[in-house]
Amino acid sequence: MLGPTGATNIKDALATAIAELKDTSKFRPTAKKAIVLFTDGVPNIPGGQGPASTAAINEAKKAKTAGIPIYTIGLSQNPAIKPDEDKLLGDNKNGSGKGIAFHSGNKAIYVSVTSSSQLQQAFQTIARSLVVLQ
Repeated sequence: MLGPTGATNIKDALATAIAELKDTSKFRPTAKKAIVLFTDGVPNIPGGQGPASTAAINEAKKAKTAGIPIYTIGLSQNPAIKPDEDKLLGDNKNGSGKGIAFHSGNKAIYVSVTSSSQLQQAFQTIARSLVVLQ
């Protein structure tokens, strides 16, 4: 069961997902690979927000090398953290930063939402983008 704990470790989540997608015994050789990262905040593990954000970006760079785009959705209901979330998750478009989507490359995009009612549209946007992956 998942629940809010105030502890966000995006680095480990990405490392696990990348390892799974690099394990050739777990997918068809011609399968398209992608990660969808959905979060409502910024990482604070390991080592606090700064080191945790750097560690997450480093994982995104590993995904780029492996040809795995990381599509990001940030649900920011707290205006105080939205700039940090945009910077961390961004694709460098529409005012977002050079974050995880940008550093993972491979046509990944960032979708920012501010209410749960926008989530269905966010996932549909990413699904449409996934269809055109080569």
